[in-house]
Amino acid sequence: MTVLVTKANHDYWHRFQEFNSLESLFDYAKKCRHPLILEQNDFYGFTENLKTLSELWNNISLEEAEKIRDTYWHIIIYNDYIE
Repeated sequence: MTVLVTKANHDYWHRFQEFNSLESLFDYAKKCRHPLILEQNDFYGFTENLKTLSELWNNISLEEAEKIRDTYWHIIIYNDYIE
């Protein structure tokens, strides 16, 4: 499964991580030096056009915006306080 990964201390940093099993996800969590939050991606199935999503993410490419829209799971690396 593909997961969108972001950091609490950075508004626009992101990457996509592939996990083949829950075990590989848990291994990733163990290796990370910060707690992780696993949640549904708020932008999954985004109904506005991709240009709007691109602008919300600091003008990323439309391909990246499409990938964000199509990715169900989101991991936040909790490396800073979130209000």
